[in-house]
Amino acid sequence: MKNFLVLLSLSTLLFVSCDKAKDSSSPEPLIASVSGVVHISQPVTYTIPSVAANSTVNWSVTPNTATVTPNGNTASVSFAAAGSYKVMGSSGSTSASSNVTVDSVNYLPMNGSTTASFSTGEQLNISVSRADSSASASGLIFTMKTANSYSCLNSVLAFTAANGAGGAATYTINVTGVSVPMAGCTAGSSKAVGTATTRIPLPAGTTTLTVVFNGTTYTGSIVKTGNSYAITWSYTSGVTLSPTTL
Repeated sequence: MKNFLVLLSLSTLLFVSCDKAKDSSSPEPLIASVSGVVHISQPVTYTIPSVAANSTVNWSVTPNTATVTPNGNTASVSFAAAGSYKVMGSSGSTSASSNVTVDSVNYLPMNGSTTASFSTGEQLNISVSRADSSASASGLIFTMKTANSYSCLNSVLAFTAANGAGGAATYTINVTGVSVPMAGCTAGSSKAVGTATTRIPLPAGTTTLTVVFNGTTYTGSIVKTGNSYAITWSYTSGVTLSPTTL
């Protein structure tokens, strides 16, 4: 009888110990399609390996500035801002989670399109310099650079630049996005740049300067007097330009 009680006590302790271990177990890790740091808007597929593919899974992300597209035991997640996130999935008694860090670089997909849209709140900074072919023949060079960085060190600004037709005193730069190489991406991230040059020589007098960027039109003027330039540009955001006297 005494041996039976001892055996019963040990069995009870073993059951309680196992039960507590089960209750205190942490969620299993999710399998992610991207390892390491993730870029803004970069799609990452998460999978709960111990759950059947056609199972119903509740997915969530904290903080909730992310887009989640569920598909059974997998979900595609893209993050809208830089920061630290936790991705979680649960199905029945099974739960899984993973932590992820998102940097400030904007993801550009290699999906057959060579032009990617600008990131939200993008700014364009323009540095102006002279293009002198002789003492009497000169124009202006506009070196453009984004404020934010994009994938591929060899990505550049996609834009067109045009002098006024028939000698009209206008100069228009239309910046439409970031041109991404279809192949041969140089690994890394950097600001997208581009360079545009006016006609040389730029006629004396006033030339209307227009920059179309991210769907907004910015307008100023260039006044050439002799071999000197004065640029009128009133914008302090969106598209900034300096110097204004050359």
